[in-house]
Amino acid sequence: MRKTLKKHLYFLFNGLNKDKAIQTHLTDEEKIILHKIAKNLLPYNSIAVEIGSFLGTSSCFIANGLKNKNGILYCVDTWGNHHMDTAEHDTYESFRKNVKKYRDNIVEVRGWSSEVVDQMKNINKKFDFLFIDGDHSYEGAKLDWNLYSPMLKDAAIVAFHDTGASEGVKKLISENIKYLPQKLFETGNMQVYRFIHE
Repeated sequence: MRKTLKKHLYFLFNGLNKDKAIQTHLTDEEKIILHKIAKNLLPYNSIAVEIGSFLGTSSCFIANGLKNKNGILYCVDTWGNHHMDTAEHDTYESFRKNVKKYRDNIVEVRGWSSEVVDQMKNINKKFDFLFIDGDHSYEGAKLDWNLYSPMLKDAAIVAFHDTGASEGVKKLISENIKYLPQKLFETGNMQVYRFIHE
């Protein structure tokens, strides 16, 4: 009961009550962790990237955390509902509606993460935060990691979702843990690390 009240007050205090109601596979705890990460990123104008935005819950929580510090969130997705547990269908308009109030902090990058990587490289700035929540197969998650981790700053934060539900994501982390020396958070289905380049 006390934990529930604490979460409710957190959402209320940070203006996240409507955002928390968007359909998602994230738990309330994971939403709050993503928000706190974004809110505490340095420098002032941080850049965050999420691979896999679905209907925009994680996007809203990250963008809300960035909004008072002139930060930008790049949302990379096909919005075709690929690799989900429901039939493929276009979720783009639903996403846009859900993230409407964060328009100044969100840049949509529509396409497969592997196909838009050059567009992301053209930002010409290293990322402060990377949230990998797209293709949860080993091959898909590994490709995202290999393509996007070189664009991370030293001491950036990287979060992986579906670490409990997906054998592919678990395998990826076990192979790359040497590059992620400091675990910051872990829930049943999400792990967050501080990233250090070799």
